[in-house]
Amino acid sequence: MNRIVFEEADGMNIPVRVSIDYDEGKRKWYLRADNYMPRRCYVAGGEYYAEADTEGELIELVRMNVLPLYKNAVKKLEKTGRLTYWD
Repeated sequence: MNRIVFEEADGMNIPVRVSIDYDEGKRKWYLRADNYMPRRCYVAGGEYYAEADTEGELIELVRMNVLPLYKNAVKKLEKTGRLTYWD
């Protein structure tokens, strides 16, 4: 399976259903998400993946790479009432 890193998220590849979990055996935190592609009106499951030593690192990854997409989407909806691309 090809995985997408969160830094590659953009207005045509949006992480959705984001989850952060801890694996006690491996002592690692994992961030997973599906990839929503608005042009195709399609969601591909489990395409985003990241791992880290701390939960905070993954939360920062979401804050820097995912949250801006959602903020732009809200602005676009408020301004135009439409949302085809999330940029």
